[in-house]
Amino acid sequence: MSLRPLIDKQKIRIDDHKRGNREIKNWKDKALDVHIDKETYYPIDGKIQKVKIRVPINSDRAVSVEIGKGSRQTEVPRRLKKEIIDALSNNEIREPFIKDVVDVLKDFDSTLSDETKASETLEKLSKHFDMKWTGKTIKTMVDNTLNVYTQTYSDENKKLYYVTIDERKIEIGEVRAGSRQVLSLKNH
Repeated sequence: MSLRPLIDKQKIRIDDHKRGNREIKNWKDKALDVHIDKETYYPIDGKIQKVKIRVPINSDRAVSVEIGKGSRQTEVPRRLKKEIIDALSNNEIREPFIKDVVDVLKDFDSTLSDETKASETLEKLSKHFDMKWTGKTIKTMVDNTLNVYTQTYSDENKKLYYVTIDERKIEIGEVRAGSRQVLSLKNH
């Protein structure tokens, strides 16, 4: 078993919602609200709604849910709750993932210092989703400095996924037809 159900037709993001003023991230600072955002579309009241679930990883804050445009609540839709619990309830799966996330966050400010370190970071996280690297990489340089680094992965059914890192976040998700990621992949 792996954490892949968390990203099938979805994505997760690890961040602190501070937007890029190149500050050094102190992920241990509980005031920063470092969390995993799970984003998906879900039928609610007969209508497909965008649902964002925020799971804090550096504090005791409650899990929060945003449905549609800004409606906040604390109740996770039942099917999504089961999906999250099923994926994270196995200690042998959850603990190594959390350990690797913490390790990545400790050195987050230097992750984009070179391509090798960025690649190692993405590999460390992708293994928890039982994906294999396709050999494809997308990198964005700004003033000769690595700014965004993405690798694509596939599963046993050749379904494509991506893991990307920039100065603000790590994002892991499924490459879906018509998405921005597909357009980027076709160009590289």
